[in-house]
Amino acid sequence: RAEPIVAAPIEEEPDLDVFSNPSSVATPVRSKETAEMSQRRRSQATEDTLTVLNRQAQAAAELAEAEEKNRQLQSLADAWEKEAREQSRKNVQLERANKDSARLQKAKDQAEKGKEQAEKEAAKAHQQKEALQKQVEKYKSQIETLRA
Repeated sequence: RAEPIVAAPIEEEPDLDVFSNPSSVATPVRSKETAEMSQRRRSQATEDTLTVLNRQAQAAAELAEAEEKNRQLQSLADAWEKEAREQSRKNVQLERANKDSARLQKAKDQAEKGKEQAEKEAAKAHQQKEALQKQVEKYKSQIETLRA
């Protein structure tokens, strides 16, 4: 806030009234009342000027305060905008990572399914091999029986 402006005392100057008494240009002709009225008017004018100056100073201080607040708010808005861009970038990265992860999981599931299928086929082939070996043994036994 601006400090109020205080007026310095005004020194009384002789007021020359050339129009009412043109012959007395070098001598003061006002009465004491007129001089006091003139002094009051000057004092009031000074007070009015000081009031205006104080109001202007206060308005300037308020304007400076508002401008500072505006700068702070703009800085905050800029920071929020930067944070939003950063979050958006991170979200895009996470979405990509999720897609990659889903693709890898699908490939893993398919590989697992293929492995299970291959194991089943291997077990079936093993059973067929054992069955064939039994048949071979049976045939060998029959051949030896026929030879004997």
